[in-house]
Amino acid sequence: MIKKYITNTYGSAVVDTVVLLLLFGTALFIGLGRTPLLNPDESRYAEIPREMIESGDYVTPRLNYVKYFEKPPLHYWMVSLSLRVLGMDEFGARAVSSLAGLLCIVVVYALGRYMFDRRAGLLSAMVLGGSVGYLVQARLNIIDIPLTLFMTAALGSLYAGISRDNEWRRQYIYLFYLFTALATLTKGPIGILLPFGIGIAYIALRGDWKIVKEMRFFSGIALFLAVSAPWFILVSARNPEFARFYFIHEHFVRYLTKEHGRYEAPWFFLPVLIGCLFPWSLFLPSAVRDYFKEKRAGGPAPRLFLLIWGLLIFVFFSLSSSKLVPYILPMFPAAALLIGQTLSSAFDGGIATIRRTSLLIVVILALGAAGMAIYPLMASEPYVTTLGGVMLALILACGAVGAAGGLRRGSVAGVCAAIFLCVYALEYIGPPAMRARFVKKRSLRELGLLVMKEVPSEDICYMYGFYSQDLSFYARRRFAVAGVRNELEYRGARNTADAWFPRYPEFYRLWDAGGRITAVIDEHDIPLLLKKVKKSVRTLGVLGDRRVIANWE
Repeated sequence: MIKKYITNTYGSAVVDTVVLLLLFGTALFIGLGRTPLLNPDESRYAEIPREMIESGDYVTPRLNYVKYFEKPPLHYWMVSLSLRVLGMDEFGARAVSSLAGLLCIVVVYALGRYMFDRRAGLLSAMVLGGSVGYLVQARLNIIDIPLTLFMTAALGSLYAGISRDNEWRRQYIYLFYLFTALATLTKGPIGILLPFGIGIAYIALRGDWKIVKEMRFFSGIALFLAVSAPWFILVSARNPEFARFYFIHEHFVRYLTKEHGRYEAPWFFLPVLIGCLFPWSLFLPSAVRDYFKEKRAGGPAPRLFLLIWGLLIFVFFSLSSSKLVPYILPMFPAAALLIGQTLSSAFDGGIATIRRTSLLIVVILALGAAGMAIYPLMASEPYVTTLGGVMLALILACGAVGAAGGLRRGSVAGVCAAIFLCVYALEYIGPPAMRARFVKKRSLRELGLLVMKEVPSEDICYMYGFYSQDLSFYARRRFAVAGVRNELEYRGARNTADAWFPRYPEFYRLWDAGGRITAVIDEHDIPLLLKKVKKSVRTLGVLGDRRVIANWE
């Protein structure tokens, strides 16, 4: 039944969309609020919207009540709405990214169907949604997933607007400008620079400069500015320091220098791409080979467009001096579409076209099953329980056996189905089995909830010797930060009252001065604190190597 559904090149787009929404919606939303927010990004992008709701100021973003101009506000606005509607918790914070991730899968299906055919669209959606690295990140409250959705919609609209002469061409072009505006409001200038760069490169390599006349630059740019410019104008009017910090420091300095401490080697994103889209990423060489076959055949060049899309984004971020894993997410849809069409072609060309790659995947899955079975027994502090390791090993083993069976029968559909079901099962079992332990060692959720419950709102609370974004979100309050110069001070706290960023001697003086003080502190800092203060130190709660202390009874 599954084979018949996938292999049919005709079928209702509405039915396919409903199937994809149900299939991947469950994977993206079930258990979404089960684990605490990850530091720093998830907590940061939940706390800023929470403070917007509290203050009523949706123009100037603030983190721990300090102006924070790293990113434009669209993601903050969407998360604010989600927190209001769904609740001030992890599910409410993550729902926006999960919805964007789900919609991006549907857009990839529609684009694959438009560029190639229904089967390629379905397989492309299965590749993107059936990649653990993509779905894990889509279940996180990060800006890069909505950015990926808007850029995918923009580039899909651009391709539809310049590749075919149809009655909707003008509308597609205007959709391109609209989605680039939304991408720009999500993560800044790359929201327009990368889509335009990809479009220009495609037109240049095709040598079809007549397309430029159809781009409707004046009206399109007017639409782009009407959507994206008002916030930039308003925030600059209210905050004179914004323009220099945002445009110079947060883009040119971040891209060209190592100031932010995120430098990685130029090849950093290669294993990221392979790992996040694994095992489908192993089909990418075949997809590139298929492009050259298409090039010799002439006619429309969807694979060329997709190659430019993926390569330009990959190279752009590889050349940057600041690198994080999610940065190349906007190239994943292009890679998924290339792989999806290659797998679709294999349905017609036979198992021989993907035999070697499929055999390699079988071997890797089998080795992964063996490694996962022994990992909890061999590691000193494993991030997965013994039972979790056994379950993951069984899933990998079943995937290897299923794919091997498909190879033996010469069934491309059997191989694809086995790989997809294996990865889909990993998406359900993997995060609960591994992430819960990983997060528990790093999250301060329980201490934040303790502060919210036990400490009156008028009291000043401190983080002593560190800064952790999740404390403010879970405690629903601002924290003073003692003894460290952190990202908040750099981003504008120098202009705030020193009381919120005291040095250690000032903190000791305040502790003994008679006012009520509560602090979250590392265990290893307790002995020094006891030597420096005279007033008693009372423990309110302990979590791992962090403790909530107070100078009041």
